[in-house]
Amino acid sequence: MTFTQARKRLEKLGFGEWIGTWGCKAPESYDCKSDHFVPRNRDVFFAKCNDGYYVTSHIRGKLRRYRCKTWYNDVDKANIFGGGKTLREAIEVFEKNFLSKTYNIRGT
Repeated sequence: MTFTQARKRLEKLGFGEWIGTWGCKAPESYDCKSDHFVPRNRDVFFAKCNDGYYVTSHIRGKLRRYRCKTWYNDVDKANIFGGGKTLREAIEVFEKNFLSKTYNIRGT
């Protein structure tokens, strides 16, 4: 699988606005319990690493902790990961985790 083919598979999940291997989409809702979180977008990034390939995605937004006055910009929440020996395997693991909203899990 090429990087172009991987982007096309991720576009089926709603990602777009590509810059190289980084893309984004509108965020889904995410409950931060008592903290106040305002999501801006969901990023996705994929790349080759020493042991194979990985795909990672998180919701980016601003956060204010419970009973605090300070807002923090560019906070990452709800990470979803996929990894594998091949790019195809990494994308498949990511798709499975993304569709089931399995957060912070590493593919084998």
